[in-house]
Amino acid sequence: MSAVRLTTVLAVLVSFTCAGPAAADVYDDFRDDGQIDPCQYTDGQLEEGLNGLPPDVLQYSPGLADQLAAGREGCGGGAPGTSTDTRQFEAVPAPGGSGAGGGGNGVGGASSRIPDPPAPDAAARERLAGITAPPVSATTRSDVPGWVVALLVAAGLAGILFAFARTRGLGADRILRPLRASFAEARGRTADAATQLVDSVRLGR
Repeated sequence: MSAVRLTTVLAVLVSFTCAGPAAADVYDDFRDDGQIDPCQYTDGQLEEGLNGLPPDVLQYSPGLADQLAAGREGCGGGAPGTSTDTRQFEAVPAPGGSGAGGGGNGVGGASSRIPDPPAPDAAARERLAGITAPPVSATTRSDVPGWVVALLVAAGLAGILFAFARTRGLGADRILRPLRASFAEARGRTADAATQLVDSVRLGR
């Protein structure tokens, strides 16, 4: 071993001796195989060893600081100077299900099961499939004849004219007199035309 290496080791040992017995024990464990057994120490001892590391140890043995910082990870069960968590938890029942078991010695209770949806009725589906939908007409036609509509319109206009004549002080005779004269003249002309037609046919013209 060179003089520099020996001096470094002695300096580290002296630093750990001054830091405290806990740090010295941790370093002795690390010097044997390059690892420490965190399960052999309490959290306080590991923290004390990490806080007591001198700068030269941090420089030449960086893995020791990492292992001390990891603490007691991976240590199962109780350890020297530590206490296990003995708290008890109560199961929370699922919505819509029956209440779960009480606190007791741990979480208990059975999970509720959601029932399956009912299967569709095959007979009902066949009946629905056999129903024929009625045809939908594009336009809706009225059954009222056209001449009835025209007659109603004429009657409405006649009623309006009659009401207008009443408001003007005109009697029915005064309103119908011109119409009668026109009808008589038209009837006479029609009769004359019919007579001339008959004469022409008879004489062979």
